[in-house]
Amino acid sequence: PAFGELLELSKEQQHSIACIYQSPLYIHPTPALNTSALNPNLNSNQIQADYREHEPGITYFDHFLTPEALERLYQFCLLSTIWHGDQKSGGYVGAYLEDGFTNELLFQIADELRASFPLILQNLPLVQMWAYKCDSQREGIGIHADGAIVNVNFWLTPDDANLDPHSGGLIVYNKVAPLKWNFNDYNVQTQPIYDYLQTQKAIPYSIAYRRNRAILFNSA
Repeated sequence: PAFGELLELSKEQQHSIACIYQSPLYIHPTPALNTSALNPNLNSNQIQADYREHEPGITYFDHFLTPEALERLYQFCLLSTIWHGDQKSGGYVGAYLEDGFTNELLFQIADELRASFPLILQNLPLVQMWAYKCDSQREGIGIHADGAIVNVNFWLTPDDANLDPHSGGLIVYNKVAPLKWNFNDYNVQTQPIYDYLQTQKAIPYSIAYRRNRAILFNSA
């Protein structure tokens, strides 16, 4: 088969894997740390000021996690059988909270984020956690907004795995979706999003991929 081509399984093949298909057969144990998971040298005041300076809210910074927390989480993602979504058009798979993308270390990171950045996250609850793996030959995740107040994105894969350092990053626009838009409007229909951003003269912030780089932004 061609690279990336989807194959249809026969009834017999489907039956043979039915008991294990899309099942979290193994979730790698990843306990919380006895020490901080976030880099204790982060300048939280500067990061929060930068977020608020760039309306409607965006900032990014490097050295997000401590080396131990970074490696533990990376191993969790490598070894856990939690990845789903082979039908996604962008050529990527994902894992969500309800799929098994959950461990004590992730909840420790969420708690420490709220404590470190109170002016951004305030007392906001953790609504969802997810991770994605992208096929380097495909387009990846398309333009969208999320049904949350603040997103925290960060990268785990080592930089030397990215053969083109100018690719693989994230683009965040400085305009929020109209309040009247529903999930389908801001998450599925891509062309109207681009049309809206053009009429609003939106500025794209292009953030290059770097391991252990974190991005906080207004989810709208």
